[in-house]
Amino acid sequence: MSSTFGAVVQVVVCDNTLDAGLGEKDRQVKIKHSRYSQLRITEAREALGIVHTMADDFAAEVARLTEHKVSEQAFARVLDLVLPLPDPTSKVKSSAPRKRAEIINLYRDDERVAPWQGTAFGVVQAFNTWQHHVATVKGDKGRVQRNYERAVLGNTSKFDGDILAAVNAATEHQPVLVG
Repeated sequence: MSSTFGAVVQVVVCDNTLDAGLGEKDRQVKIKHSRYSQLRITEAREALGIVHTMADDFAAEVARLTEHKVSEQAFARVLDLVLPLPDPTSKVKSSAPRKRAEIINLYRDDERVAPWQGTAFGVVQAFNTWQHHVATVKGDKGRVQRNYERAVLGNTSKFDGDILAAVNAATEHQPVLVG
């Protein structure tokens, strides 16, 4: 067995997020055990000192988001901003009511989201979890392929930023500054 040291920032709420965190290999160092490995382990720990800084930054960001309270009315405004309902007199079919129902269900009842209900983190988590695990995958690519592409292209971060902007617009108090 090798010792593995790496920088991983991940809120593990399911097998997929555990796999994603363990899959962040670009910031890992593996050291096989030998009689000289203790020296290399010390070097690796020093080289990866950024791990502690990243963990602290991530913890501070989560704390800011969980301290930013979101009332039920504010959550409804976020839904209206992100997924507006169609004009009732319109004959155009809209998927917005279904999407809103799926997100509300995640926000209130899903173990990956519900613990943070009533906070900015809960709102972002609801939309992110919906986009990642529930939203329809268009085209011939599967969900995993779509999710990887969204992460690599920065679409996941942009989506989360858009949701946070909607939270800021929907709440009356100081905006959350993240990043």
